[in-house]
Amino acid sequence: GMPLLMTIFEKIRKDNMTKLAVNCLYAACEYAEPLDYLRSELGLMERLYRLVYSDSIKLNSAVMEFLFLMASYEGGFEFVHNTVVSTDEKLDRKSYSRIIEFFGSRKGIDLNE
Repeated sequence: GMPLLMTIFEKIRKDNMTKLAVNCLYAACEYAEPLDYLRSELGLMERLYRLVYSDSIKLNSAVMEFLFLMASYEGGFEFVHNTVVSTDEKLDRKSYSRIIEFFGSRKGIDLNE
């Protein structure tokens, strides 16, 4: 399940394949306890969040969708928020700046294409 997906995810280096892995992880969340797993694997959520800094619109979209899904679980918002804040701080960025940039610059673009 989740450990296998994360092993695949961590070995992929191409944006389109990473997007596929994120989408598989998203689908797996219907059958597992994703927040429990993400919390138990130190740094995993941070690695996922760092993908929003990719140049790939599709990858950014998949990661954003996954973050919103995680935030919808009980206790998930705080977990996602803390990840975003601490990761952006490590990257010397204002909290949520990349998310704001992404949505602000994508008006009128169909992310499903």
